[in-house]
Amino acid sequence: EGWAEHQDPQGRVFYYNSATSESTYDPPWLRQDGAQPPPPQELPAGWVALSDPASGKTYYYNSATGETSWDPPAPVASTSSGQWSLDQTYGLGPEGYEHLFQGRAPVLDRSFSSVSATVDALISGSLVVDEGICVLYSASRSLYFLLWRDDKTELAKTFFMWSGEQAICLGPIGNEQAFEGKAELLPKESYSSVSQTINSLILGELAMDVGYCVVFSDAHQLYFLVYRTDKEAEVAGLFTAWQSPDDDQ
Repeated sequence: EGWAEHQDPQGRVFYYNSATSESTYDPPWLRQDGAQPPPPQELPAGWVALSDPASGKTYYYNSATGETSWDPPAPVASTSSGQWSLDQTYGLGPEGYEHLFQGRAPVLDRSFSSVSATVDALISGSLVVDEGICVLYSASRSLYFLLWRDDKTELAKTFFMWSGEQAICLGPIGNEQAFEGKAELLPKESYSSVSQTINSLILGELAMDVGYCVVFSDAHQLYFLVYRTDKEAEVAGLFTAWQSPDDDQ
C-alpha cells in the first residue's frame, strides 16, 4: 500500500512509497515473505533515495528539478511565510536567454511547462521550491518564466532585464537632440508605446544588443528611453530626463 511507479532521469522504472519514503528498483510485491524494508531516510521535499543498479550505491534524485547527487541533500529549514502568486511571474525571454538565470535560480524540468499549473502546485505544496524562486520553460509560449514567493521580490527584481520602471522621458517632438546620435529611435509604425516595446524586448521579438533604445509614445506624444538594468549607469551618463515646463510652475 502506498507504492507508485516512477522513472529516474535515465528512464529506468523505480517504485516509491509515499507513506514510508522508501524507494526501490525491485517491484515491492516480489519481496520474500518476512523481508523488511530499509528504514526511511528523511529528505527535503522533492528528493528520493535510489539504488544505482550498476554499483549498488545509493544516490538521490529530485523529481522537481531533475537534479541527481551521490551526497544526501542538506535539509532546508524554511521559516518563510511567503506566498506564491500568478502576479509574481515574469517572462525572461525565449531559448537563448539562459544566461539571465543560469546559476542564479533553480530550473524546473520540462514536465513543468505551464506557469499557472506550476503556481497552483507551489501554492498547494505538491511542488516545493525552498529557495523561493525558480525558472520554468512555458511550452505554449516558448518562453522562460521566473516565479517567486512574495518574500523574494527584491531578489526577483535583479532578474528584470527590461521593465516599465526602466524608462526615461526625453520630451516631445522637437526635442530629438536629447537622443540623436546616442540611441536608436524605433520605427513609429511598428512601436508606439513603452509597454509594447518592453514586451517585444522580453519576448525576443526585438533585439537590442546595445541595451537601450528610444520609442515615441502615441498616447503621451513623448519620446521615452527604455533600457536594460545592466545599462543604468551608462544611461545616467548619456541622457537627461526631460522636465515639462509645467513642472516649474
